[in-house]
Amino acid sequence: MPDENILITDYLHQRFGIPMEQLGVITGPCHAEEIALERLSFLTIGCESRHNAELWAKLFQTPYVHTTTSNDVIGLEYSSVMKNIYAIAAGMCQALHYGDNFQAVLLSNALQEIQRFTTAVSNVPRDVTASAYLGDVLVTGYSQFSRNRQFGQMLGLGYSVKAAQMEMEMVAEGYYGTQAIHKTNERIQVAIPIVDAMYEILFNRQKAKPIIKALTNKLHEQHMKLTLTNAASFLQAEALELLEKQTVAANALLENGQGAGNDYIGWVTLPSSITNDELDD
Repeated sequence: MPDENILITDYLHQRFGIPMEQLGVITGPCHAEEIALERLSFLTIGCESRHNAELWAKLFQTPYVHTTTSNDVIGLEYSSVMKNIYAIAAGMCQALHYGDNFQAVLLSNALQEIQRFTTAVSNVPRDVTASAYLGDVLVTGYSQFSRNRQFGQMLGLGYSVKAAQMEMEMVAEGYYGTQAIHKTNERIQVAIPIVDAMYEILFNRQKAKPIIKALTNKLHEQHMKLTLTNAASFLQAEALELLEKQTVAANALLENGQGAGNDYIGWVTLPSSITNDELDD
């Protein structure tokens, strides 16, 4: 609930006194368009009551809709909100000519953000690689049916937020979700740089191109920190410190084209994108 900044199940429970075990949520990965086309789809039914979850799962089961159940209602709801934000980011990056390689990096980092955030708000066992989490992130981030991805593409092409909203025939929920997650994170304070970047663009009216560029640098730095953290399990502190300095120095040589052999072989600068005409040539 954007105005209330609470989960829909909490709103129904607090406003109408409905017991939590009688409230359920439905998550993907699933687009309604594909269900209408009777394409094989999987749904997850979340409820604190296992009995009710299984009952509702049977009601939704069809030859082309398979269902499973979960009691992680809070995690499913927050993940469903956050995946729309990441779809906006994915669409934006596509419009800015970032390719499939970076899209994969973006969405894998998105899953890490979901794990950190959901653990902070509800520290219960959950497997974020399950289809209800990872699968929903992927289908929303990549699919042609994703309205949030479409919204992000328009912003990446230079539309203002208002212009993109007016032109779209559907609501991009990720816009409202970005503000809600940002407000919640002011309290729990976990690292969610992709959400932070989207907030800057959507609500502080920053230009997409420089913000996304800064985001790529943050994700790179985060990757380097994780790599060095893993190395700490088998390297002594002195060796780890040396490795970090050497890695930073090597990266600087690559970026500046100053490495050994540069005078002989030169350095190749790859284009950020290639047009169809260039491929035809």
